[in-house]
Formats: sequence, C-alpha cells, structure tokens
Amino acid sequence: MIQEPKAALRWIVDISATVPGWRLAEESMALAAIAYELPAGATIVEVGAYMGRGTVVLAAARRLRGDGMVHAIDPFDCSGDEYSTPFYKQLLQEHGAASLQDVFRSHLTRFALENTVTVHPGQSRQIGSAWTDPIDLLLLDGDHSPAGAREAFETWVPFVRSGGTIAIDNSTEREYEPTHDGNYLIVKERVRPPLFSDITCVAHTTFCKKV
Repeated sequence: MIQEPKAALRWIVDISATVPGWRLAEESMALAAIAYELPAGATIVEVGAYMGRGTVVLAAARRLRGDGMVHAIDPFDCSGDEYSTPFYKQLLQEHGAASLQDVFRSHLTRFALENTVTVHPGQSRQIGSAWTDPIDLLLLDGDHSPAGAREAFETWVPFVRSGGTIAIDNSTEREYEPTHDGNYLIVKERVRPPLFSDITCVAHTTFCKKV
C-alpha cells in the first residue's frame, strides 16, 4: 500500500468543503486516501454527484497521484428521494443558480479538474446499461430511496473488480426519515460476507471490498 501524502490529502478535503454538500470531513478523508492508493489508471465511478463535493475529493486525489478517471453520474435535476429533493432545490436556489450541472462544472473548473472527470448526465440505470469498464472504486450516493438505492447497487456493483472498493453513503446505523433509508437497507441486507469483506464505517459512509 502506498503511504499517502497526508498533508496534501487534508488540503483536498479542505478545498472540497468549499463546495456545497453534506459529506463530512472524515468521510472525505477516507475517500481521498482510498482514491489516491488505487493503482495506475484507476477507474472511479460516483453515482450521485450534486454540486461536486465528492467529485472534487476523488478527482483531486487522482490528480495528485498522476492519472485515473472519475466518472460522475447524475441527472442534475435535483431529483431523488422525497426527503432529499427539497434540500437539493433549496441549496441550489441559495447558490443563486438555475442549472445544477453548470454549478457542478464550475467547481471542476475552479479546481482545474476537468481533465480528470468525465461527466455523465442521466439516470444511473440509463448510464449503467451501456457501461463496460471494470471499476476500482464505486461511490453510491444518488437516490436514497429503497428502490433507487437498490437499483444503483444492482446496476453498478457487478462492474466492480474483485478486490475493488465500494463506498455507500448515508448507510450507517441511525434513525432515517421515511424514503431516505435505501442505502442503509442495502448495507444491512446485502453487504455481508462472503460476497463482501473489510466492512467498515466512517461517519455516515460504509466501506467494503468486493470479494
């Protein structure tokens, strides 16, 4: 395992925090370290990008490493589970913008990450139906409804390499609002040995390796 440059990764976490979103610093640090330690030419898929806080973490870590590509998948229409959608729309309005995708791309430009991110506007299943590449790191943070989380999990996990890492946001033990517990149910019901190993939690995110 490569010893990550911790000061540089902390800087990545700090700049990502200037992007509106909900990912906590400890989760961002874990994602940055995993992304940095992936092998050369790594493929990272992020399902659910919103304004790009997680995208900045992943892409900046790979830029620091020197190569790799982050694929950001999002419909960019503030859709999702019933609980989350009003917050998505409110934060976009507070940002003073009409287009979520424009805001997302502006953050990539601000940190010079355009060449490290491929943007896939569209629904998770739609993009996944044409996907073929093996994935080294998969971040699931899209529709948090039970149906949406299950669809994303079943669409994308088959593409993760053996030994690849899966990060599932908003999935640890706590009380959830109605329609907002999809990732939690996925982890509780599906993420277990022998199909998955090294299952750990950092704040609200569950990390595991595909066996």
